[in-house]
Amino acid sequence: HAPAAQPLPVAANVVGDKPIAVSVKSLAVLPFENLSGLAGDADLADGLHEEILSALARLRDLKVISRTSVMEFRGKTHNIREISQKLGVGSILEGSIRRDRGVLRLTVQLIDARTDRHLFAANYDRDPTHVLNLQSAVARQVADALAPTLNSYERGELDRVATNSGDAYDRYLRAVAKFKRPVPNDDSGLEEPIRLLEEALRFDPDYADALALLSQAHSSLYLDHESSEDRAKALQAADRALAIDPQLPEARLARGMYALLVSLDPDQALTDLEAVVQLRPNSAMAHHAL
Repeated sequence: HAPAAQPLPVAANVVGDKPIAVSVKSLAVLPFENLSGLAGDADLADGLHEEILSALARLRDLKVISRTSVMEFRGKTHNIREISQKLGVGSILEGSIRRDRGVLRLTVQLIDARTDRHLFAANYDRDPTHVLNLQSAVARQVADALAPTLNSYERGELDRVATNSGDAYDRYLRAVAKFKRPVPNDDSGLEEPIRLLEEALRFDPDYADALALLSQAHSSLYLDHESSEDRAKALQAADRALAIDPQLPEARLARGMYALLVSLDPDQALTDLEAVVQLRPNSAMAHHAL
């Protein structure tokens, strides 16, 4: 017979003079390092970081710290225990990307913050233009290491193929990175993400995730300029995403953000945003919008 499962360890944090127990199932994903020396790979590293963070946030049994909370640790020498105490997490996932002879390598390691013990370390080698489902592979390995219970919905989420186009996914990852990190000569921080998302949709017109993010970008741009063109494009992209995948939380989020920022319909915003929070308890944007 297999030995009885042992409870996962907890990390000890301190609030005031009192130590508190922090479950190893609470996780921070640190910003990925770009070791390639290529400026364009910084966007790829950020996009992969965001997508892996998003994939892990779909697992209800994990508490996942938001991207905003971990960005202060970008480019710094990491003291795992100090980060654990500051963020109140028991596990840290860190990673880097590097190109070598035409191969993109993502290296990740999951660390038990209580003991500094590596729970796993892995390399994922991909053609740079075909990194499809890389985030799902990493999320599954983290799930296996931390032993969260995946329900059928979560398994379906990780198995879902958002697009079969490597070119579309590449543009989407770069758009995700720039959507979170505005670029020079882009006053709104949205023109370049919109351009990349439109490119992604030329490769795959039915890429619902790209449509949902495009809708959010146009809704945000409308908030700045109140352009009727942005209003129409935001609604069109959200409706198209929902038509392709009515159950996609990102599509519900896009419609909720449109209702919040553009049509000023609080009832619709609450309906959609509360649905997203039910499906994605770790969605920082949905919680913030609520």
